[in-house]
Amino acid sequence: MIEENGVVVDLKGEWAVVEPASSGGCSSCSASGGCGTASLARFFGQRTQQHYAHNPINAKPGDQVVMGLEEKALLTSSLMMYLVPLLAMIMGAIFFSQWFAESLQGQDAAALVGSVVGLTSGLGLAKFLSLRMRERFYPIITRILPGSR
Repeated sequence: MIEENGVVVDLKGEWAVVEPASSGGCSSCSASGGCGTASLARFFGQRTQQHYAHNPINAKPGDQVVMGLEEKALLTSSLMMYLVPLLAMIMGAIFFSQWFAESLQGQDAAALVGSVVGLTSGLGLAKFLSLRMRERFYPIITRILPGSR
């Protein structure tokens, strides 16, 4: 289980809105002076992040908590968001180059159109799947840290 500390800032039914304790990676490592990502973070500013988390232990606003996310959930959601659109893009390019090459004036143009159609369809499918399975991908508050109440 991947864990991160945070502070509960609000409650929404059986859900808690948690602000992570760490402010992110940019500007905190030794390479931040020459890092392009850190420069962009300084330019645009860092926003505070807030996450919804299941709250089975009834943490209250102001409590310091530990959120946990199963590795399997992280792997599944990553594969779904990257692999589904990529495979759909490749399948669209292959399908269009085989079936629509004459009407689109060549295999290259057909493959280009097919890849755009496939990528768009894959992104839509990934969004649909993520919305159907979203409850599996939310972190869970596992414990309240001592001294927070």
